[in-house]
Amino acid sequence: MTKKPLKLFLNGLLFVTCLAVMGLIGVYILNRFSGLTGDDFLYHFIYTGEWPAKGGPQVYHNLWD
Repeated sequence: MTKKPLKLFLNGLLFVTCLAVMGLIGVYILNRFSGLTGDDFLYHFIYTGEWPAKGGPQVYHNLWD
């Protein structure tokens, strides 16, 4: 009798894990397609407003730069 609840639990765990992995892959693909990650890098380090930064890109020293 204990095999059926264990099997249901494992199937549920597998289902939730598959959904989480598919969600992460979907977010990754959407992020790559829309360029949001690159956009943040470009505007923070290479551009000042709509013009390129003077003297080239800023140097990244820590998380708060």
